[in-house]
Amino acid sequence: MVTNTTMKIIKKLKNNTRTLLGSALLVGATVAGGAAFAAAQDNGSSGDLGDYPHPFVDEDGEVTSSVVVGETAEDGEPVSTLDVVSGIEVAGSLGNAAFTETEETVSVEGGVGEWSAENGVTLNRERSHLFLNQYTNDGESTLDDRDLDVLESTTFSSEDGEEISTDFEVAMGERPQSFDSDEGDLDDPAKYIEVPSRGDVDADAGSENNLFTATVDFSQTLDFHAAGSDDDLNEEADEWVEDGEEITLFGETYTFSDDSDDSELILYGDAEDFDVERGEEETITVDGNEHTFEVVSVSGSDEATVRVDGSLETVESGDTVRVSGSDVRVRNIYDFGDNDGVVQFGIGTDELSIQDGRVEVNEDRVRGIDVSLDDADDQEFAAIDGMTFGFGAQENDENIVEAEDSYVEPVFNGALEFHYGGLNADAAEDYAETVNAEASEDDAEFTVTNDDGETETITFAEGDGDDTVSLGGEEETIATYEGQQLDEDDFVVLNQDDDAAMYEITSLFADLDEDIVDDDDDGELELELENVFTGNTVTIEEDGIGEVEDEGEIGGDNIVSYTLDSERIEGLRFDVKVYYNEDEAEEEAVSFVRDDAADELGTEEDYAQQVFSAFYTEADGAAAFAAPVAVADLEGDYVELPSGIDETETVNLDDEEGDDTFTAGSIEYGLGNADGTGVEDGDDDDYLVVTQQDGETGQEGPAAIYVQPEDDDGDEDAFVFEAEDGDNGEINEVDFYYTDEDSEDFYGHELDSDDDVEVGYTVYGSYITHDTDDEGDITVNVPAVQSTSGMAMTGTDGALSAEGGATDGSVTSQTPTYSWAAGNLDSDDDSEHITSDDHLVLVGGPNVNSLVSDLVEENRTMPAEDYTEGEGMVQLVDGFNDGQQALIVAGHSGEDTRAAGEFLANYRDHEADLEGRDEVTISTETGQVVE
Repeated sequence: MVTNTTMKIIKKLKNNTRTLLGSALLVGATVAGGAAFAAAQDNGSSGDLGDYPHPFVDEDGEVTSSVVVGETAEDGEPVSTLDVVSGIEVAGSLGNAAFTETEETVSVEGGVGEWSAENGVTLNRERSHLFLNQYTNDGESTLDDRDLDVLESTTFSSEDGEEISTDFEVAMGERPQSFDSDEGDLDDPAKYIEVPSRGDVDADAGSENNLFTATVDFSQTLDFHAAGSDDDLNEEADEWVEDGEEITLFGETYTFSDDSDDSELILYGDAEDFDVERGEEETITVDGNEHTFEVVSVSGSDEATVRVDGSLETVESGDTVRVSGSDVRVRNIYDFGDNDGVVQFGIGTDELSIQDGRVEVNEDRVRGIDVSLDDADDQEFAAIDGMTFGFGAQENDENIVEAEDSYVEPVFNGALEFHYGGLNADAAEDYAETVNAEASEDDAEFTVTNDDGETETITFAEGDGDDTVSLGGEEETIATYEGQQLDEDDFVVLNQDDDAAMYEITSLFADLDEDIVDDDDDGELELELENVFTGNTVTIEEDGIGEVEDEGEIGGDNIVSYTLDSERIEGLRFDVKVYYNEDEAEEEAVSFVRDDAADELGTEEDYAQQVFSAFYTEADGAAAFAAPVAVADLEGDYVELPSGIDETETVNLDDEEGDDTFTAGSIEYGLGNADGTGVEDGDDDDYLVVTQQDGETGQEGPAAIYVQPEDDDGDEDAFVFEAEDGDNGEINEVDFYYTDEDSEDFYGHELDSDDDVEVGYTVYGSYITHDTDDEGDITVNVPAVQSTSGMAMTGTDGALSAEGGATDGSVTSQTPTYSWAAGNLDSDDDSEHITSDDHLVLVGGPNVNSLVSDLVEENRTMPAEDYTEGEGMVQLVDGFNDGQQALIVAGHSGEDTRAAGEFLANYRDHEADLEGRDEVTISTETGQVVE
């Protein structure tokens, strides 16, 4: 987690219910006097108890008040100790409220990118998100009136007045997300959802074949072709519909036309109607322009002669007249005989023709829409219970919905819209960290940011220009397994539990010769490590060494060693073993083993040996290094392999003998012996190597490994950045492979705009750029958490938007100021100073606290005789000077005062009672406000 911005937030101080006993109020006590408790005087305070503890604690978290308790009552008796306790409790609550708040903008851990829809609903289920490898119906697959207003049930009337209800539903198709340029007219790879080509849309075959389907269901079986009487009603139907009846489909109102027949349902869209009688002229405004309509004659119920803007023409029912770029439809012609009659026009009306298998609007077929009829015995519209519309591409070269775009259905005036938002966060631009691997002349470099926010470039492979490419370089190496012997200038990742770091061995000295020990001289050693990212150094040294361990003859030389148990290295504990070559002066080596490793499996002889130890990155990824043949010097059956963040996976190699590969986490490893005989416990030739998912040995050169954070499926897939050997000891490029073959559809697509650059996404949402022309420069942008996919269904003019994103968030931290209220007696010598400077908390009534008595004289609080037995009071009044506030905590008796003090100390529980008031009365018996 990395802090990007820190700013001080000035706001109302947080409430705190705890009370601390520890102020300077340990003083003598007196008894409260007084009588009945009544309403206090008008105190003139400009404050509000709802602001408490402000202003007694200021916006900088400093206590700016004094708590004052009386010393002696008016009758000369000591004040009740309960008054003192009340003062202590109030002072403690003020101390607890003394802190500053800081809001920090940080990389989010564990959040997700949210989506919201306007005039519709997102397709992810509640508390369940959609990701890049999921389909359009993997979330909300079926929508109804609870999701979209346009799916609300409607009613209309049959010819005999029977109410017909109409129900609607939308079912999502099974459409995948893609990232390529294989569909539509995309010039470069893009995120999109493929829309079925118009010839593939099939309303009968199920919703998964279409982008989505929309269903209409009538409560009665309807005959849309009855000829005007019950005698003509189809025997399979229950009701018929009268010409001109209004029917609402998906929020759009249509007028039923009796031009419908068995094979075609004709509906007219909502229109502004006007009637023109023969011989009359009407002036109508269409799109802001005036036009004249005149009926010259009516020659029957199907034909009339009209004059529009002076032009004479003959029209029939259903014809349109074009004015100001809009169609004015002839909706009905009423014949009165003798060429007399009325013509009804409609402005803005569309003719909707629904047939089995097709839809027409104004006699033009709408492509990419299929219709299936729920009819009785193939009676089509003579006996129909409902209809299903399948939606797809209207033009075959427009068969995608690209990210941040939408599909608008073309039949019901855009009543239904599908939106695809792409990814949130989109790591192409909005990312938490960048990982880079590239070849640079004779070496390969890996750039990564650790979990403390420091970025470093690490040389993970180097060629000697002859015949060798080595992990870490020609003169140094990077440890690949726990306990590996390392020399000065070598590198090692020390990983223990949730902590890890990478170090360079910058200095190594040992003098452990057995002759020195025999001559009673002391041996010594000194080791210096430097944190690769922070530059911090750690020095480990020991002198006075009088006993070493004989390792025997190794490679013809006599080796001895000395182990420092549980040595602390920047918070990590390791057994550090230093080796000394008695035959070759100044030839030393060192190894590191976690101090608790031998106990992990309950036996000292056998433990889970770490191989490819990982350190952690800014976005909670993991980074490790692997040699092509990692001779692991395996000491037992068990190895511990990086499978993700803050965790590893332990594998019993004994169970894997004879197998070519095995999987730990989401990474596949090759397992074997250098001579091909299989794994043998303790054999120095045993090795592990990172492989591809297909079981082939994918790693042929030194590699850097980056393991993504865990995705929603629990997988932690990895990139393996491999240095390619040009067969002459030179690194000609860095290439990579990804351990999750299921995600291959999301990367490896070449840019048309740059032939040498491939780009892609992983299911986690990481964005890859691979410049194959620049020695294999590979960049992976990683989101803070797994990117979510946005999909929504909406009504007309709906919208889908990403909420925030997964990269940034904020946290609020609190820092105590350790400021406390001053404790005083009303008789203290500096009481005059107290009344002129600090705000005041005055404990006890006027008979026991002289400062409260002074406020009574100024008519700012009530006299003692107005107090009521069994009740306490908290009252905010103006103090003795401008801007000073006084808070009176008092009661008829010591018990009553304490009830008031406890109530105020626990102000967090009483916010609603304090808000907007400058005085509250508390019942001593219940501890609650008396209304």
